[in-house]
Amino acid sequence: MILDLHEKLQQGLVRKESSAWAVWNNVKRYIAFEQSESAASKLRPVANTAVVMDTVAPSYEGLNLMARHNIPFVVLRPGALQPKLLESFDTLVVFSALNSAAATVVGDFAKHGGIVVLVNLRGEFPWRSLEPAHKDKQATVYNVGAGQVVELGNRSSIRKRFRGIFEG
Repeated sequence: MILDLHEKLQQGLVRKESSAWAVWNNVKRYIAFEQSESAASKLRPVANTAVVMDTVAPSYEGLNLMARHNIPFVVLRPGALQPKLLESFDTLVVFSALNSAAATVVGDFAKHGGIVVLVNLRGEFPWRSLEPAHKDKQATVYNVGAGQVVELGNRSSIRKRFRGIFEG
């Protein structure tokens, strides 16, 4: 948090004026964010989308599009993919290659109702043994359990498909 304090208050604090410190102590009461641990554990994060990426360059366009459309997201590294960590998310956008363990976690996320968007990824994935629910030049969609896996192909289709997913 950044507070833009009036210049006179700043100067009074530097000079250790009691009136300035009285004002500051009142301000501190209003900005205190103390909560009990039990209350904090019941809160859900604002972001319900997790983005899995190693580096920014290949994922920049998708991240920029989500940010411009006010879609809050949390960035995760591929090594951090754990089922417990993903419980608070509804959508998982993956820009990084997945090893077999990570692919299993992603597949389980979809099975439990999550939406997974894979962007230009190659590899063997368990959901590919299923019949696609939809397939065109831009994407292949698999119904996996209660959720879906959407595989986006080449870079030209990514912009079109992201707009469809996040604007529609």
